[in-house]
Amino acid sequence: MKKELKSLLTREKLLAAAMDEFSSKGYGGASVNDICKSSGVPKGNLYHNFSSKEALYLTCVKETFTELTQEMQEKLSEESVTPEAYFRIRVSFFQAHPAEAGIFCGAVLFPPMELQKEIEACRAGFDAFNREILQKLIGDRKLRKGLSEDMVEDVFRQLQNGLNADFRNKKAGDSHDKLIAHELACQTALSVFLYGILDTGGNATD
Repeated sequence: MKKELKSLLTREKLLAAAMDEFSSKGYGGASVNDICKSSGVPKGNLYHNFSSKEALYLTCVKETFTELTQEMQEKLSEESVTPEAYFRIRVSFFQAHPAEAGIFCGAVLFPPMELQKEIEACRAGFDAFNREILQKLIGDRKLRKGLSEDMVEDVFRQLQNGLNADFRNKKAGDSHDKLIAHELACQTALSVFLYGILDTGGNATD
């Protein structure tokens, strides 16, 4: 086996084992020794591919956000952009990729304090995509007087942060089912945020 291919396979084994480890135990509880044991890769080879536990974790986070963003970009290009479609595709991704769901949950809801800036960099593409989606949902609708798209985006981010904080305060943990329930709560919040709580019979005012 060529050296380059062997190195690539080693890296893939480490990432797969790390995804499972970080997903189930979180960053703080994850063990490099357990990752090596699970992957069958000696610790020396792990540090040859990744400089530290932190670097390995951030690689998992970046790959998770990249894969999720690419999946959503592809699927949403095939249908109308609505809050229901957005979260249906997102939930579908998490159901098909439980390890990535755990990584996402940890990075968004329970981020290691010392890695917050690095995690923000890893999710920059995902955040940019979400801004595009919010702009599409607003479309050509007229915003209320005194509001700008930047202000709406900021308020929506605060709403999401509030939902995330509530999730954390309830000590919901990072189980897959609870993450899906949280996603559906976010879908409801986005719909209410955009369209309000009253059925206007199609006669909504600005």
